[in-house]
Order: sequence, then structure tokens, then C-alpha cells
Amino acid sequence: MHELYRCNFNSVDIFNKLALGPNSLCNVVGTKIWWRRVWMGILGVCETNAYLAYCKSVERIPRHAFREQLAYQLLRFGGYQEVYRMLPSGEC
Repeated sequence: MHELYRCNFNSVDIFNKLALGPNSLCNVVGTKIWWRRVWMGILGVCETNAYLAYCKSVERIPRHAFREQLAYQLLRFGGYQEVYRMLPSGEC
């Protein structure tokens, strides 16, 4: 178990920095209310996972641009048809 961690600890550190670092949602929102910080931390982990998956599978884009696209799509709520058209060859 320890050897497996030692092989991958840099990835864990990078993820922790992206999800919970200075530019994370829980720090950007800046609340001191515990449950809001937990909620923003969970959202930050989800957003970071989505960002890393997008960069690996589609294209590498700046994180700020990804967050803008994500916020736009979440606020549109129901714009899945346009997202479907943006995917290469219409795959899900």
C-alpha cells in the first residue's frame, strides 16, 4: 500500500492543490460558516475532477475558461442538446 502511494503521491498533491488550494471554491467564496465551506469543498472536488477529465479526454484549456463554460452550462440548465452537438461525432 505504501509503495502504491509513493508511486502516485504527486498526482494526489496536484489534485489537492487544485481542489482545495488558494484558488479553490471554498477559498474564493471566503465564508467562515463551516457547512458552506464543506459544501464549497465538495463542489471544488467535483469541479476539479471534471476539469482534469476534460483536459485528459477532450482538450487542455485554462481552468478559468473551463469554469466559465461549466457555469454557463449549469446556469442554462437543460442545454444538453447543445453540449451534445459540441461533442466530437455526437458521442455521449
